[in-house]
Amino acid sequence: MKKLYLLVLILISTNVAMGQLCPFTTVATLTACGGDNYNFHYCWQSSGSQQKRVKISSANNCLTECINATHSGCKDYTFYSSTYPIIQIESFTGNSCNGTVCHTTVLSVEFNYFDVVRNRSNAVLRWQTASEQNSKEFLVERSSNSIDWVVVKNIPSKALWGNSPVALDYECSDFNPAKGLTYYRIRQIDLSMNEVLSEIRSVKGWDQKAGTVISPVPNRGIFTITFDGSNDLNNKKVVIYSSEGNLIWSDNVAINSLFVNLNQKQKVHSGSYYLKVNDDPVIPFVIQK
Repeated sequence: MKKLYLLVLILISTNVAMGQLCPFTTVATLTACGGDNYNFHYCWQSSGSQQKRVKISSANNCLTECINATHSGCKDYTFYSSTYPIIQIESFTGNSCNGTVCHTTVLSVEFNYFDVVRNRSNAVLRWQTASEQNSKEFLVERSSNSIDWVVVKNIPSKALWGNSPVALDYECSDFNPAKGLTYYRIRQIDLSMNEVLSEIRSVKGWDQKAGTVISPVPNRGIFTITFDGSNDLNNKKVVIYSSEGNLIWSDNVAINSLFVNLNQKQKVHSGSYYLKVNDDPVIPFVIQK
């Protein structure tokens, strides 16, 4: 089974002397965008001569950047990682990133999986954390179009004092008699009120016709695949081809729905494309930009 990794901001240490100005992080959100792609967005508040250093480490990335934090601001990073990334943010007083660290934060929490299945008029969500640190709660969010979201459940962390070195299982049910596709995601909140957005999962409508579904169609290269069989967790070989027969994307998954962003690894153009799942019939769809 392919693992889904989510990361959460964890306060590791704080060493600020009396009267010392230290640029501190006010927002830190890491989003798993599907296909091992991530987006990290954070903001800081500061005044005076200050610096921040961001380190992103994974099997595919090793990025270190020193940022002038004299004024409050925000920064975004988009990157690919086949393993869960570790992000470290260090704050400095003074005009360089070689001085004394006054504040350090590290993102490092791992989820094993997140999936959604339908049980008649209910959507059942299940996820498992491999470990938790500084964890507070999970907000279950629902959408009919994968754009506008509402919170439908608030699930407290099972970790004692927010920390657990062992796997923890979560499950909740959402009353959902919708006839069409519904999208879900998990927003994890830590004790410092920083947050992480999971990948998007979808579930078919109540009594909706069987068959693998791509939504939306047409799309801009970003879409959700909801597989045939609401409780089928067997391994699936998923392949996408262009109309010329060129391989665009492939993956092996054991989940009920999959969020795909074809724009992360290459630039896809408007045209006809084909989805193949195992030995099932080919499903045509259109990308329109």
